Amino acid sequence: KAISTGSDALAKLGISFPPSAGTLTIIRDAMKTKTKLRGKTNEKLKQLPLMTDESKIAAMQMLKLIYGCCYIARKDLLPLVIFRMVRLSLKHGANHISALAFVMYG
Repeated sequence: KAISTGSDALAKLGISFPPSAGTLTIIRDAMKTKTKLRGKTNEKLKQLPLMTDESKIAAMQMLKLIYGCCYIARKDLLPLVIFRMVRLSLKHGANHISALAFVMYG
């Protein structure tokens, strides 16, 4: 229920989050994220601008909360949470949650 509620909240913030994660969905999301990271060194990631858009900051916070729920109840969704956090950081700037996202991404 918490994951569904979080997904609904993300939708209101303009972030799509699927209710389930099949292999194809995970592969597609992984490739999309890998493409966005192409050419980005650790130094370039450290130089990302600060995330200032309040709706994107709220989305990152919601994704962090969803991550905890997924870890317990829906491990299949964990990669999707991480991929979205990474892509949000790349597109809209970094915040304190971005570090967690990049560490979890590897």
